[in-house]
This record gives sequence, C-alpha cells and structure tokens, in this order.
Amino acid sequence: MERQKINWIPVVLYVFAIIFGLYAIYALVNTSQYIGQMLASGYITMADSFTDIIAYFVTNVAVYVFYTLVLGTFGYVVDVLQRGVKVKSETPASEKAHTPEVKDASDAVAETEVLAVDEEADTAEAVIEEIVEVTEAEEESEKNN
Repeated sequence: MERQKINWIPVVLYVFAIIFGLYAIYALVNTSQYIGQMLASGYITMADSFTDIIAYFVTNVAVYVFYTLVLGTFGYVVDVLQRGVKVKSETPASEKAHTPEVKDASDAVAETEVLAVDEEADTAEAVIEEIVEVTEAEEESEKNN
C-alpha cells in the first residue's frame, strides 16, 4: 500500500480547527458558569432575560463553533483538491455481458466504456473530458446503427 504525501496546508487548517473547537468548549463552560452565577445571585431571572442569555451564548460561543466548522471543511476540501479525484471503475465488460439486461456483447462494451473512467486520471477535469469523449463516441455509434 502506497502512502500519499500529506500537504501542510490541510494540516494547519485542521490544527486551527481543533484549537478553535477547544476554545469553543472552554467558552461554553465559562459562559454557562457566568450565567449560572448571575441567576443564582438574583441579578437576572430566566423569564425576564431569556433572549439576553441566548444572545450572550451566541456571542461568546457560536462564533468559535462556526470557525471550527469552516476551518475543518476548508481543510478537507483543500486536502481532496490537492490529492486529486480518483474515480473507481465499474464492473468489467466480461461481467456485464452475463447480465440479463445486456442484449449483446457490443452493448456491454459500450456501457462499460461510459462507466469505467480512466484510473490514471488525476483531476476532475480529466475525468470529465474522458466522460465527454466516451459519450460522444457512443452517440456517434448509435447514429451509425
């Protein structure tokens, strides 16, 4: 099994996402303790200040949860884009020929060409180009029949 080299950009984004996530947990605990102390001292009541309490939580915690989600998502997207898109090929033509829905061997080959994308293609653009080429060839062969 061959290991792929991991780029430093997704790792940095993941690390910052973890840091923001930990800080979001810390802010949640501190905010809940602070609100609990204010409720216990009678300075505020839950019924009168419910919207203020929610706004305080959102102001102090939700921002860091958002940063965590965004940085984690960006890290994943950058990682996927840098590694490239690999499309797995479908069932080989020899197996397709034995299925009842295939009328003859030429139909099986045509269907396999549409489903099987070149495994050496490294980018999404190369996969799309190959799909377009196979589709155009299939349409041309249908016109000739």
